[in-house]
Order: sequence, then C-alpha cells, then structure tokens
Amino acid sequence: YLASAKSRGAIDSVNARIDYQILSSMRIFARYQDSTSNAVSDSIGGPYTSNLVGRNRVYLLGVDNTFGASISNELRMQYSPALFKTVATPSSAGGAVPFNLYAANGLPSGAGEQEVFLDLPKQALMLQQSYGSKQFQPNATDAVSWTHGKHFFKAGRSEEHTSELQSRQY
Repeated sequence: YLASAKSRGAIDSVNARIDYQILSSMRIFARYQDSTSNAVSDSIGGPYTSNLVGRNRVYLLGVDNTFGASISNELRMQYSPALFKTVATPSSAGGAVPFNLYAANGLPSGAGEQEVFLDLPKQALMLQQSYGSKQFQPNATDAVSWTHGKHFFKAGRSEEHTSELQSRQY
C-alpha cells in the first residue's frame, strides 16, 4: 500500500553552568548538558512504528589562567557519552491488531530481533526489532596564548579519544 509516513518527536535539554573566580588571575568553570530526544514515525514500507530514543551528555571542566598582561593558559577536560536505541514494531492498519512476535515467543516486548519470512509468490516479511549503541568520548585540550605588541600567538594540544561503537540487542 502507499502512504505518507507521519512523524512526531520531542527534544528535552538541560544545561547547567558554574563559574568561580579563585584568584584574580584564575577562573575555574564546569558545564553540563543533557539532551534527550524521542522520535516516533510510521514506516512507509508497511504498518510498522519506529521509535528512536537518543541521549547525549557533556561534562566539561575548565581552568583559565592569566600570567601577567600578555600570557594566558586555557585547560579543558570533557567527557561525552552518547547512546541511542530504536524499536520497530508492527502497528495496526485498518483497525487490525498486529501479531506480536515477542509475545508469541514468550519474550518481553523489545527483547531483541524477531523475524518471520514467508516465501510466497509476492513474498512477505514481518520484523520486530530492538537495538541500540553507546559511545564514550573523553577529550582534553590545553592552549597557551601570548600577546606581543599587535601580534597574538597561540599554541596548544588536543587529545580526543572515541570509544568503539558498542552495539547490542536490547
């Protein structure tokens, strides 16, 4: 059948910021961000509903120092975990109640991937799945700046590590 898929979703975000001036030449600060999204859409390829949930967080700790009028140092340490999970389940079409493959196997809803394939003249496929992944990323940067007359020089180092994508069935 032909249809235009409808989609609805929501994004919630929390941000927090703390700054503290320890000395006249030193400031420390922390940042926190937590964004959660949820998108639900109907599949255009059949009567399926897909629910995608994502969560991204950022933890940042920083220190800024000035040494005299011309030299400054900026240190940042950040950790960013991210995860997503998607669940695809049959939805009702024309008022019919969809067959639940999880219940038929005695499994809780969203317990993994279930697939039924019927080899008919036009072929039929019924799929229910639940999967997701997690990724963790620690970062550290340090930069030194020097102002000399009309000139500005900046040098630094950035270390970024990205974990392997950890994917699993839920």
